[in-house]
Formats: sequence, structure tokens, C-alpha cells
Amino acid sequence: MDDGNDYEAGQITVMALLKRYVALKQGVRYNTRVGYQHAADQMVQIKDFQAERAARIAADMWAAS
Repeated sequence: MDDGNDYEAGQITVMALLKRYVALKQGVRYNTRVGYQHAADQMVQIKDFQAERAARIAADMWAAS
């Protein structure tokens, strides 16, 4: 998949990661898909978070534990 994101370098945003994850899910139940959409809708409302790099979020979570 060549979508311009360098996954190894951690360049994917949280929103792009969520969209990719949802696109890869096949055969999930209706309520699960609605839950994914709800999470995406909530992220859209938090502009700073959706543009954040997933690698930085993961690093911050790792450091906090």
C-alpha cells in the first residue's frame, strides 16, 4: 500500500491510522462499525488530536505507564 505514509518512521497520523484500521476490518457486526464511526467522528472534533502522529501518542502512553 503506497499512500504516502512512512509507517516505519511513524509518520502516520492518528486519523489515517483509524481509517486504515477500519478499512481492513471485514465482516464486523453493524454495532462494531457504528462504534468505529463514532470514534472517528469524535476525533474529527478534536483537531489537534487527529493530526497528531500515532508514534508520538504511543511513545507518550509508553512513558506514562
